[in-house]
Amino acid sequence: MKWTLVTGGAKNLGAAICLELAKQGHAIAVHYNTSKEEAQLVVEKCSYYQVPVQAVQGDFSTIESTQRFIKEYQKHFAETKNLINNVGNYLLGSSLKTSICQWHDLFQTNLHVPYCLIKNLLPSIKKWKGSIVNIGVAGLNANRADTYATAYTVSKSGLLMLTKSLALELAADQVRVNMISPGYLEESLDLPHPITKIPMQRVGRRDEVAQLIGYLLSDQASYITGQNIEIAGGTRL
Repeated sequence: MKWTLVTGGAKNLGAAICLELAKQGHAIAVHYNTSKEEAQLVVEKCSYYQVPVQAVQGDFSTIESTQRFIKEYQKHFAETKNLINNVGNYLLGSSLKTSICQWHDLFQTNLHVPYCLIKNLLPSIKKWKGSIVNIGVAGLNANRADTYATAYTVSKSGLLMLTKSLALELAADQVRVNMISPGYLEESLDLPHPITKIPMQRVGRRDEVAQLIGYLLSDQASYITGQNIEIAGGTRL
């Protein structure tokens, strides 16, 4: 059994990713932390597509708890082909208005956790010539200053550099590493008012992002690696 692990798969974008990939025939490991009921609901919905699907609990708040998750995960999911690093925390505020603890916690979830998961699951991903997709945020390609959500943007910028570096390092192994960077989605906490401030004058749909991830895992995208694809309706161009 070759699994696709989706972190933060119980709700919102993560749930949409799980459903789309199940629809495309992938065996799905639905990661959650505290949202057990929501994760089980995602499992039920994915099961409709007659693919193997299981929920798996994990706390990513520290390096130690992340390592415990990886150890338990590998006991029950011996082979992982694809990894979708969807889980992440969001924090508004400039760097000077962000506490050291907040800064550390954000980098732990948004950058250190994806790195730990990739590092530990890579032997299996290499074996199956799988794919890694990291979730970024619109605007990273512009590399602009940000005083609105500095820690968040810096952590995602680090994840973008990790994405590119790993893509180059793993290209000879036929492992592809890409990033997808959404703009405002349906569940975004800081939607602009009015919505017409978004260039395309609407928010993005979760299924649009999920379908793009599905494409990146497919054979049709077998020559795409090291890319950050924005799906943002023109936001932060």
